[in-house]
Amino acid sequence: MVYEGRLIKVKRGMEGEWTNRAFNGFFPMVKKHGGKPIGAYQTVIGNSEDYYIVVQFDSLSHREKVFEAMSKDPEYQKLEESWKGVITLTNIYSTMIQPVEMPKK
Repeated sequence: MVYEGRLIKVKRGMEGEWTNRAFNGFFPMVKKHGGKPIGAYQTVIGNSEDYYIVVQFDSLSHREKVFEAMSKDPEYQKLEESWKGVITLTNIYSTMIQPVEMPKK
């Protein structure tokens, strides 16, 4: 299992719009194509324009399949186009993490 964490810079004044699109657009689309949305987060101390979304996948190849299917989905293409003016598209950073097993004593 892997998790993708995306840092997204939301334009000032567009926070509510971003939240609406994340929960009512992006997360349902990820779920439709087989990913598992975990949540959305906002920076409390630091840059308040920084928002994070976290999505779970079975593996890196599963993530690729989900995003490949999403990219071909006309509904997702429309959603992606609608992000213009809400987020700074050049400031999206992804990190892939996976759980670490606790060492045996």
